[in-house]
Amino acid sequence: MSFQYLNRFSVPRLFQQIANFAIITFSFSPFLVHAQWDMDTLRVAFPEVTDSSHISDLTVRVVDAREQRPHVIGMYEKTKYYLIPVDLQILLDQPLSECVQDFFQRSSVKSDSCMVLAIHHFEVTVKSSSLIIPRFQLNASIKAFQKTGEDSTYLGEWVYETTAGKSYFSGNLRKGFQSLLRKWQKVFISDWQKCPYRKTPNQKRTITRFRPWDYSGKPMYMVSGGEICLGSHFFTTDFSIYFSERSGKNPTVRSGGYHLRYRKEDDFESIEWGLSVDRWLFRKHPFWVFQIKSGLFFGVNKWEDIAKREHELYDAVLLEWALNQSLTYMPLDQQSVTLGIGLSESVNYIYSKKLRFQFGILFHLGLQL
Repeated sequence: MSFQYLNRFSVPRLFQQIANFAIITFSFSPFLVHAQWDMDTLRVAFPEVTDSSHISDLTVRVVDAREQRPHVIGMYEKTKYYLIPVDLQILLDQPLSECVQDFFQRSSVKSDSCMVLAIHHFEVTVKSSSLIIPRFQLNASIKAFQKTGEDSTYLGEWVYETTAGKSYFSGNLRKGFQSLLRKWQKVFISDWQKCPYRKTPNQKRTITRFRPWDYSGKPMYMVSGGEICLGSHFFTTDFSIYFSERSGKNPTVRSGGYHLRYRKEDDFESIEWGLSVDRWLFRKHPFWVFQIKSGLFFGVNKWEDIAKREHELYDAVLLEWALNQSLTYMPLDQQSVTLGIGLSESVNYIYSKKLRFQFGILFHLGLQL
């Protein structure tokens, strides 16, 4: 392969122009960001509750147990001027506890007995990847207590993962977040009307949004692990790490993270990086999930027959799309070891080998912390 075309350009001059542009941009970026600071705060009005939607069967008091300002419900990173990453803070017009309190009719009768709802986690954001349509997502956990005088009895917890993606393409973030809050509001009111308010002794873990056991862990897990795929004339070893919110719906989708793959074949080996990896988790049991993983990988090859055979420069690159299906031991709301077995299919391309389909058996071992 000839590289003579590079001589047409003045490489040092080009690098100098790029460096000058970067210095000027980042020198003035703080002034540009602070000059329009109001654009980095998005105020969202919580959807109003009609009288017919009010819940009136119990006296309820809502408290905000989060360790942040009562109006804040999330952060979202956006890009300003196509270059500068800026955090967008999402605020409500009134405190979150007051918004949820409006779901319930306020009683003028004083009583020593009431239901207390403590909001321990409530966050909205935008999730996206290269394979999944960008979506608005809300994660929340609300604990319920029965208070009688000075005594308080723990009843259970609601865990939510609500998504809404239709409004994203309109380009209006405010309408998208309002649509998300409206959808969660309807689900929460429906759950409250159907949920058992009493804690059943020795009740096992369930996979519904209402969980009658006490959970004191963090709202997000770190999931890491390794996978080995054995196929005909090849094997791959993967390592991945990503963060996952508590599962509040079924199925759940998890995107992002860091993924590294080592591939060994008869005549070459490669290191691959995951460009985009998405997981769909289908839970039918409190300890087991059926997992589908899809990923795009870019790899760099090292050929073992380089002394006997000439390779084009293109042979140094590998492109791959992989799809895995596995049954995985992954307990709900627990820190534990994760174990799995399944199948792996992939389509990869190398210049000298053209397009190839590969099939293998998959073994997984990891940690959920």
